Amino acid sequence: MIAQKEIFAKIHEKLEDYGFILRYPLGKEKITGYNYDPWHLRFVKVENAQKIKNKGVTLEEYLGKVNNDCNMRINYLLLMIILIIYLLI
Repeated sequence: MIAQKEIFAKIHEKLEDYGFILRYPLGKEKITGYNYDPWHLRFVKVENAQKIKNKGVTLEEYLGKVNNDCNMRINYLLLMIILIIYLLI
């Protein structure tokens, strides 16, 4: 009997050929915010799936939506400035 891990490995090899990506890949937990999930797939069209696979990035990285600590601090600071301005008006 084929183990579940082997089945997913075979499926993952061909995802981009059909326009799918693995949504939460192993080792990218800090970027996606989720643990590795072998059955969570996303359809992004063949062209995009191949680009994502070839670059070895997550959907967040591909779309440029990675929130690192610096971006989070800037967003927080902007939110606080807007709140202060709103309260002063």
